[in-house]
Amino acid sequence: MGRYPDDWDTRRKRVYRRDEYSCNNCAREGGPHGDHELHAHHIVPIASGGNHNETNLVTVCKACHRSIHNRNYKAPTHAGLPEPGSSLMENIYVRRSVEISGLVVAVIVWAYLASLVV
Repeated sequence: MGRYPDDWDTRRKRVYRRDEYSCNNCAREGGPHGDHELHAHHIVPIASGGNHNETNLVTVCKACHRSIHNRNYKAPTHAGLPEPGSSLMENIYVRRSVEISGLVVAVIVWAYLASLVV
């Protein structure tokens, strides 16, 4: 099996489709909707006890994925998310909260995260 499960290609493509081929940070589009390279990012890293389940994966573009793993690299901005100063992972968490739990919960989470930045 190696580092990734045998069906990794199928899993990541399902994640891309679930996320509408759009980066969860900057909204750049890939696949059939755009020309940006998309990656399936582990929200909880495998090294920290995460898994390869689709619930632990989120679609990000190549540039945003690079910025998650390299603090010296700046990610593209997403106009629809909180003001500058909030981290990339906070933005991803807020956006996933909308999908998983509904808008009200996402607004509460956003308000909490924004209070940490101030």
